[in-house]
Formats: sequence, C-alpha cells, structure tokens
Amino acid sequence: MSEIMLYAEDIETNYENFIAVCPECGYKNIFNRVSDLKTIQPISFKEVRCFNESCGKIFGINRDRIQSRYLTLFFDCYPLYEEKRYSNCVLLLTQALEVFFYHYLKVELVYRPFWKETKRDVDQVNSLLNSLQSAVEKLAYGKLKNVFLNWVVNESKISCLADSTSKISALRKYSDNPPSEEELKKIPNSTLADLLIDLKGCEVDKLRNKVVHKEAYRPNREEVETAIEEVRELLIKISYHLDVLEEDINSYH
Repeated sequence: MSEIMLYAEDIETNYENFIAVCPECGYKNIFNRVSDLKTIQPISFKEVRCFNESCGKIFGINRDRIQSRYLTLFFDCYPLYEEKRYSNCVLLLTQALEVFFYHYLKVELVYRPFWKETKRDVDQVNSLLNSLQSAVEKLAYGKLKNVFLNWVVNESKISCLADSTSKISALRKYSDNPPSEEELKKIPNSTLADLLIDLKGCEVDKLRNKVVHKEAYRPNREEVETAIEEVRELLIKISYHLDVLEEDINSYH
C-alpha cells in the first residue's frame, strides 16, 4: 500500500517565499520561490522535503495565495506593519505602485493586442515585452507614474501588435509631465477620473525618498497607516476600473 501523502496545514505565503510547517516534525520551513521551489507560478500542489535534517520528511504544499505581483507586494506590507517595520513597509508600498504601472502598460501594449491577432506569434510578444522593459526601466517612480496617467488619458486602444512597437518607442514623451486635473476629469468614467486625480496627488514616493536617502527617516505608525489605506484604495479600485487585475496574458483573451 502506498504511503499517504502528508500536507502542510500551517502555511504562510508572500511574494518571495512559501512558508510551511512540516506536518511530521513541526519545523517551520521557508521555501524561496526561485531558489527552492524553482517556480514563480502559484503553487496548486508541490512535493517538498522538510529542511530539518533530523526529519527530512516529504510532504505536500498547496493553497497558495499569490495574486498579481503588485497586489502580492502590497499585501506583504501588512506583516511588516504588524512587526512595526515601518520603513520597509513604505518601500514596499511604492514598489507595489511601480509594478502596477508597468503591469498596466504590459496589458495595454502587449497582452490585449496579442489576442486581436489572427496569427499569434509568441516570439513577437517576448520581443515587445523586452522593448517595453527597456523603454521604462530607467524611469523613476514619478516619471513612470506620468507615463501611466498620460496613457490612460491620451491613448486609444491598440488594435494590433504592429501598433505597439511605435507606441512603446514613444512612451518617454509622456514621462516629463503629468496630465492636468482638467484632462483627467474628461475621462468618461468619472469614478476612475477621481481615483486618478487622487493618484496624481499621492505622495507615498516622497515618504519613500525620505526613508531611503541619507536622512534615513524613520516613519511613525500614523504616517504608515495613512499610506497603506491610500495605496490600498488606489491600487484595488483603479485596477478594477481599468480591468487589469489578472497577471496572466490568457486572462485578456
């Protein structure tokens, strides 16, 4: 008779790690997604071995709660907040917004146009993703936010991947100045327009800069609480109204 597979019941997941208590010995295993699990895909099932040398039991892990990258990064802020690691929390909040801006551009410039093609070329998709990364990789938070806001205001939907090439090469023209509040108010979806106006005024990056630069500022609980609530409202609601909640290209068919 084959041995019944044991499963970890006590788990915790975050952007980088899958943490599982061994069901045999109770050892807390921290499995890094890249180094140990060799995948960044959500874990629906995987066999792992306990790191405790006196145990070494093979057991199963599942029930991964990883979401889109920007949301996973955002929700990783809460354990940091509970541990009162406020500086790290501020860094992660800003990173979550940056990842969201980039994710939106990927969806609009590559993912959605891909499914409009009669003949779908995966190599072309990968080439465009590389071009997009090169176009924005040196943009600081503020400039990337400008690109995001301007794209939402000014650009119509792309009909094919051929259009994406020229659009990607022209992205930097949007990086210097944000759209005005009047321009944002012209967006047909008034709820989205108000959210983007709030995003334009969001200053979590200024708090981040105080933390990371030579001042090494240590934010207090009230500052971080305010920043978390502000970013949570913006990330979740804007991604919903723009319909870019999912990470997988197949979700935009």
